[in-house]
Amino acid sequence: MSYFPPQGIALSCLLDVLATTGRHREALARLSEAVDSGAVRLEDVNRTALARVKAGAEAEGARFPYEVPKKRNSGSGSRASSAQAVST
Repeated sequence: MSYFPPQGIALSCLLDVLATTGRHREALARLSEAVDSGAVRLEDVNRTALARVKAGAEAEGARFPYEVPKKRNSGSGSRASSAQAVST
């Protein structure tokens, strides 16, 4: 299971709320403030929230200056591998 620090979780929630209410530029501004100040690392923010902000901001003509991090590896303890081990 991946660990996300509380600051990353809180920012992810804020970004989701702003993005789902169409406030993409505000979400991008909050993301920039948090990342640029060092309060939150980009890789600690939920990828789905980042993707929503990126898509919405770019659709509104804003530049998204970050690269959405690659998905974290959940390790060998995933459900799929556990289920396969049980069924074989």
